Amino acid sequence: MQRGVSTVFGLALGVVIVAAPSPSDLGSDSHYPAALAAKGGNGQGNGGGNGNGGNGNSEAKGGNKSAAASATGSGKTKSSNGSMASKLGALNAAHASANAMLHASPYSRVGRIAAYGQQAAIAEAAQAAAEAAAEAAAQAAADFANAQANLDIDLANGLITQEEYDAAMANLADPAALAAEADALQAAADAADAMAMDLLEDAANKPVTEDVRAAVDGLLEGKITLPEQPELPQ
Repeated sequence: MQRGVSTVFGLALGVVIVAAPSPSDLGSDSHYPAALAAKGGNGQGNGGGNGNGGNGNSEAKGGNKSAAASATGSGKTKSSNGSMASKLGALNAAHASANAMLHASPYSRVGRIAAYGQQAAIAEAAQAAAEAAAEAAAQAAADFANAQANLDIDLANGLITQEEYDAAMANLADPAALAAEADALQAAADAADAMAMDLLEDAANKPVTEDVRAAVDGLLEGKITLPEQPELPQ
């Protein structure tokens, strides 16, 4: 099982990214139906014109409101972006290119952010390995329980001897050992993530909140190169 989990972890690390009128029609009556024009006379024609004008004013007012609402929404978006940039502070250096990240001095702001990115990728791979191990342990526990139940039935019916029962039980994967291994991998993943958080806080000049970290992770996506042999905390 150790070899299987190691393989899973190795793979996890490898993954570690209605038509409008034409301009010539505007301001003319040519686009109205001919029947309406025929009904026009003196009084009716004027009344219809005034009514249509009123609708035009209403539509214009509605358009103004819509434009104002659109402008307000745009302002909120810009305000939101500005707010995040303000919260990032020195971490705005995460906008640097992948090449800059790769060749930055480890003591520079960009270099320290790159170090965080590498450690965060390691932590993510470790978490994936821990989750895979936990799933394997849970499956082993279910298989163990089913096999034991079947062996108990066979033993009670005299289909197998006690020695055969004991030998079959000994060949089953120990779910307790697999669970302990999964717990150890989870502890290593937690330690790797804590180390990543320390590196991010070291590179920052403002408090690092969850949304700040998420913003940095988004800026670093596809820019980070992992070391050839990343190490997890012991």
